[in-house]
Amino acid sequence: MSIITQKKFQEVEMIETGFSLFGKPLLNVYCFYVDGLLFDTGQHRMKKHIVKALENKQINKIILTHHHEDHSGNAQTLADLHHAPVYANYLSIPYITQGFPYRIRFYQWYNLGKIKLVKSPLPYPQQFETEKFCFEPIYTPGHCTDHYCFLERKKGWLFSGDLYIGNLQVMRNNDEDMQTMIESITKILEYDFDVLFCCHHPKTTDGKKYLRYKLEYLQEFQQKAIYFYQKGHSIKEIMKKMNKKENWFYKIYTENDIGVDFMVKSALKNIIQTEK
Repeated sequence: MSIITQKKFQEVEMIETGFSLFGKPLLNVYCFYVDGLLFDTGQHRMKKHIVKALENKQINKIILTHHHEDHSGNAQTLADLHHAPVYANYLSIPYITQGFPYRIRFYQWYNLGKIKLVKSPLPYPQQFETEKFCFEPIYTPGHCTDHYCFLERKKGWLFSGDLYIGNLQVMRNNDEDMQTMIESITKILEYDFDVLFCCHHPKTTDGKKYLRYKLEYLQEFQQKAIYFYQKGHSIKEIMKKMNKKENWFYKIYTENDIGVDFMVKSALKNIIQTEK
């Protein structure tokens, strides 16, 4: 069952897509259109639906928050159809033009589709200006090293890519870093905004509150993991002490790319490195 919905909040059009041959999609993805700008492009698996949803829009610029395939999947297709340049940060450009530096597993291909490389992306300017709005790029690594958010100060909008998502229960093996994520959320909370245009769980009110909840959740998780580690417990023992059970469906389905154990390891990463 594939889904596509289109909603509008203020001047922003929210396009939601999700793919599954059977049952409810495991991952829903949003891209956002506002005043000629398109923030992220969805997963390539849903290409025809996203192309259809945007066919009557005048897209002047395509902006990628980071390289992941559910954000960059249709960038080149939409660039060709709308004669619009693709903008990416300097860290993303090698990934989207040359290919990702890691193996694409079956679950990624099944849910998101193949990677279509981008031909000639442009680097971010200092800000993206339209007739009505001004969007400021803010570097927010943690979910991955090349992650950026975009702030529209006057409207109080934050296009947050995957900075929020929600309270994480699992993490990927390589991409995500909890301490860096905590630092990026702390940084972004210094800005004024209310609307959180998250690419998986947007919050059109109280966005800053939700992001603060996530910060507190990650800080508490990290503190507990460190406490039990310093008591001499192993990763499995720490998970048990924290009442966290491994999600074996994700472990098997993702070929051990996603797990609760990776979340604990990420929480402990800095303290383990200082001991070496």
